[in-house]
Formats: sequence, structure tokens, C-alpha cells
Amino acid sequence: MATPTNTTSSPSIATVLCAQANAVAHIKMKSVQNVADVVARMMEDIHGGEFRVHCDHQRGVILICAVDQGPVNKPRDGALV
Repeated sequence: MATPTNTTSSPSIATVLCAQANAVAHIKMKSVQNVADVVARMMEDIHGGEFRVHCDHQRGVILICAVDQGPVNKPRDGALV
């Protein structure tokens, strides 16, 4: 049986490109999480209490909700709505 003439231990171009794409996707996913965290902090500033963030990239859902503390308060005086 003949052995392949192009045997090398270096990663293929496809492997390198896949790794780069995964790195970019990870950075973008982290950016989405950071923005959602900022929105949650803004909700806390407006309404008081604590807000939780859940990002589900498989389902395409970002959920920002108050931690179980009763109904969300109306915006505080002076808060922008």
C-alpha cells in the first residue's frame, strides 16, 4: 500500500480556520453576555432589587428577569424610561 506523499504534523488550513472561527464566536458570545449584564444592572438601577441574566445561544433567547422578590417596582423618580 502506498503512503501519502503529503504527510505532515502541522494542522491543516481547515483546522486553523475552524479554530479561528470558534475563537471569534466565543468573543461574540461573551460580548452578548456583557451587554445583557449591563441591561440587568440598568434594570436594578431603575426598579431596585436584583435581576438575573440567562443567555441561551442554542435557542436564541436572552432572558433578563427579577430575582423572586415580588412585583417589579415602578421606575424610581428621575429614572429614564
